[in-house]
Amino acid sequence: MQRTGGPAWDLYLLSLQAFQQKNQTEMFSWFQFSGIHGYPEVNWDGVESVANHQVVGYAPHSAILFGPWHRLYLAAYEQIISQLAQDIAAQYPANQLAKYQAAATTLRIPYWDWANSAALPACLSTPTITVNSPRGRTSFDNPLASYLFHPVPNDGSFPPGWDVSSLPKTSRLPDGNGNSRTSELNRVLAANQAGLRDNLYYLIARQTRYGPFSNNGFPIDQRNGQMDSIENIHNTIHGLVGGHMNYVVISAYDPLFFLHHTNIDRIFSIWSAINPKSYVVPQKNSGGTYAQAPGSVEDIHTPLKPFHSDANGSFHTSTTARDTMTFGYSYPEVVDWNVTPNQLASNVRSIVNTLYAPAGSLAKRSVSRIMRRADAQVRDWFVNFSVKRTVLAPVSVHFFMGEPPAQPENWSTASNLIISQMILPDLTPDNLGAPALAQIPLTRSLINAQKNNQLKSTSVASVSSFLKTQLQWRVQTTTGEVLDAKTLTDFKISVVDQVVQETTPVDLFNQYGQFNEHPELQWGN
Repeated sequence: MQRTGGPAWDLYLLSLQAFQQKNQTEMFSWFQFSGIHGYPEVNWDGVESVANHQVVGYAPHSAILFGPWHRLYLAAYEQIISQLAQDIAAQYPANQLAKYQAAATTLRIPYWDWANSAALPACLSTPTITVNSPRGRTSFDNPLASYLFHPVPNDGSFPPGWDVSSLPKTSRLPDGNGNSRTSELNRVLAANQAGLRDNLYYLIARQTRYGPFSNNGFPIDQRNGQMDSIENIHNTIHGLVGGHMNYVVISAYDPLFFLHHTNIDRIFSIWSAINPKSYVVPQKNSGGTYAQAPGSVEDIHTPLKPFHSDANGSFHTSTTARDTMTFGYSYPEVVDWNVTPNQLASNVRSIVNTLYAPAGSLAKRSVSRIMRRADAQVRDWFVNFSVKRTVLAPVSVHFFMGEPPAQPENWSTASNLIISQMILPDLTPDNLGAPALAQIPLTRSLINAQKNNQLKSTSVASVSSFLKTQLQWRVQTTTGEVLDAKTLTDFKISVVDQVVQETTPVDLFNQYGQFNEHPELQWGN
């Protein structure tokens, strides 16, 4: 990796270091700011909890406010980083002062595009980092690799039963001693790369309504068959990274959380540019939050606590959080100035197709070479998955095309892995939270089977027969324990297909028909 990356990179790392070194009792310390998202259960900026709150943390999950709330969290995070960067820039010697002050005024937090390149960049895991500081070249513990608690929260702030609760620093896919296993994590991420990209692409290309796009808790009967959401894909990244990221209510202590969520915000911005007329609709939040009563119906006017919009005690809402330019930033894919909304949507679709579109589909090549019928229809195939999140610890459901490896420790990196679907714990009493939902694309795996002459025909009957024996899954806790799927509550798997009308222009998405169910391809308890 580069030893130095220029003034903005230097300031970003120095600001992270300063942020993390603040006394953990300070309101704007890393510890207190990360705690907004979950544990410990304390008020932040004077915003008190509701008397009967069911979950910890101000962050809404399985809720319509998932996107806008986290956008504000990131904006506040960026504001802290920016102020620290400006303070540090002012300390550089005269011959460097101007360029560092200029960099500080335009500094924006980066994102990790795991759908385009899942492996962690070296700068996120190398133990030490070197930058040009106001005192010259300086090396220090890498603030992107982990957060060192000082002190470790052993006062009951974190649940004592979790495998990471008493670790001295945050970890990723940790070994038995709590040390991050970066090489193994990158192997897991690489094995899931294609599945993550496909999941994201189909979500953006097919979903035109904000409600089901935005969160896992949107009612199933209002999804029109589209089970996936950006929150579910977000959950998968949390679970694959493991360690502190496994537990949403302590995940924000890992510096990777903010790079991950900035990418989620980027996807939110991309989707909104394509679908500018669809946004927050009323939705019941069964579990509520630290400051929101369980069962509340949230809408575009619901206060996004604890983020104040002015000095008079008013709070931001989804209305004030809708436009990223309100907070002075955008993303490379969303160049929304000097263009009409239609032009912007066209430009963004082109970029999405370039970045994430699957390399092929069970489509024209198959039709011309195998079916040779004028009436042959192009179809994409998916697994619908749902389970009640009653588990006490994170669980992986590994989906395979064909027999999985005999050894469970090889499941998450298998060559025939479709994706490892993560089930994060439901931390609400009496399981008030929404079930885990996913819609997993199968087309890529079917194309591979066709190339290997395992799938002889793309007819519905042939694909159905193939999937009946070749679609397999295994359940495993993130600590490696193998589980019987029958032990999971309301565990359901089914296969559906969609007829696809392909389009040639790069600025358009394919057109997708209604979902076709296959009663012969349904499993569950």
